[in-house]
Amino acid sequence: MFFELFNIVFESNFEIPEIPASNTSRHAVWRITLDKKTRPNIESPFYDWVHEWNEPSIQIARNPSGFLIRFPTVADFCICAEAGEIRINTSVTVNSTLIRHLLLDQVIPRLIGQIGKLVLHSSAALTKTGKCVVFLGHSGYGKSTLAAACAKNGGNVLADDSVCMEFDGKRTFISPSYAGLRLNADSLSILSDDRSVFSELDNYSLKTRLIPKTSQKIYFENKYTVDGIFLLRDPKSNTPNAPTARPCNTSDINRLIGALFMIDPTDKSNNILLYKQLMMLLKQKNLTYALNTKHDYQQLESVIALIDSVLG
Repeated sequence: MFFELFNIVFESNFEIPEIPASNTSRHAVWRITLDKKTRPNIESPFYDWVHEWNEPSIQIARNPSGFLIRFPTVADFCICAEAGEIRINTSVTVNSTLIRHLLLDQVIPRLIGQIGKLVLHSSAALTKTGKCVVFLGHSGYGKSTLAAACAKNGGNVLADDSVCMEFDGKRTFISPSYAGLRLNADSLSILSDDRSVFSELDNYSLKTRLIPKTSQKIYFENKYTVDGIFLLRDPKSNTPNAPTARPCNTSDINRLIGALFMIDPTDKSNNILLYKQLMMLLKQKNLTYALNTKHDYQQLESVIALIDSVLG
């Protein structure tokens, strides 16, 4: 099947129901193959260990043909840039839903970020007035919850875990990933009244994936002009009783850097390219805001009202 993500055409040898199949006449830039066989030995001298993240657990290794992204106990994603191939090695016992989640929410965003595009760990939504908002923050900061709250308030979900940003000199655009949401049980009980459960991620995550009622396909055929980007802080930190928002400035650059998707954090040339794009975001007037809010579902209505007020 063929599908498009971040305006790039992929071809896979297995179904990915989260993404509508594409009828594009463009050639696939990347081929994805699922192969349930022996996984590569990451300790081999053939691999140069690069980095390791803990949430989720990821090991990155470099080899002459590209990269290996390992999710211990789950799967290896071997990336060959020259051949334009992503080969997935796993076992027959691994949940296929989990494989697709790692591919769509981790591997492809990191791959696109590694080739110099600005891909950020974020959710995105349209408000009831049609404004496009992006929420940046670490896992557990409330990105998906806020996107779901926008939809429940009359808007629509555009993306749950990542967006790709582009600029034309005056405006910022996003290409959404896909419109599925992953919510914890407490958010699910409050925000899922007009959605249907799509799938669970086995024991890898406590979250459940949902699909909004609105058809996804319209979102993949468009880019959206961004009206506001909101940087979320840890809701468990010292926050005011009422939600607040302030304009960001260049001193907030580290918070944006923390939201970047990439494979190799030691790639200096790519880091410089991404840093320049982040500075472009911060220098645009009335675009980026620091949003402080408690982890309190009773405040959601006030948060959405504040966002509408900020965007005007």
